[in-house]
Amino acid sequence: MTALPADAARTLRADAPGRVMLVDDHGLLAASLAALLRGDGFDVAVEEPDAPEALLERARGHLPDVVLLDLDLGREDLAAVDLIPGLREQGARVVMLSGSTDRVALAECLEAGAEGILSKATPFADVVEAIGRAVAGRTVTPPAERDRMLDLLRAERRARRDALAPFDSLTPKEAEVLASLAGGLGAEAIAEEGFVSITTVRSQIRGILTKLGVSSQLAAVALAARAGWTPPPAPRS
Repeated sequence: MTALPADAARTLRADAPGRVMLVDDHGLLAASLAALLRGDGFDVAVEEPDAPEALLERARGHLPDVVLLDLDLGREDLAAVDLIPGLREQGARVVMLSGSTDRVALAECLEAGAEGILSKATPFADVVEAIGRAVAGRTVTPPAERDRMLDLLRAERRARRDALAPFDSLTPKEAEVLASLAGGLGAEAIAEEGFVSITTVRSQIRGILTKLGVSSQLAAVALAARAGWTPPPAPRS
């Protein structure tokens, strides 16, 4: 049997005020919210976090008008922000439900296409009302707040680029040496591991300190940690 286009299938199911899919790894919270939504007449599906492909496939089966998506899905291999474009392509509006105060991570979700953000501290009745607004195509997060969060995200990225800029001047060998220093190795161990002289390694360390504008190996390692620097991948042989 040929599947109906998403818009046509939604039209046939227009007897409910809206179709909602909840994706959350907190079963009790999701079940409680689903019960309230169903009490208001919403057609609700609850899904636990799963592989991205599987979640998107189940969303195609549910055809939700709105997906209420937990920011922290409790899995290292599953980032909520990565699900947003695929859900939007299916015609769903995505609303983030989060207990996090990480405004940068939440702003990344808005940038990826989420319609708005709701805190897990928000009373359930207000969450239900906000979902109703989302189903109706109305605003969930006020435009001014959205703009502030996106400005914060852009400022954070600029600051990160500025912090990482000195590391771009390191040669590949200097980057390797800095990574070894960060891993707890001293100059002699680095020389032995790299089959080079201790003089060569000390010269590379002096180059690192000069380029990063610091006076000690400890300061270089601390600066790398603060900047979130990671060594570039080793070239393939």
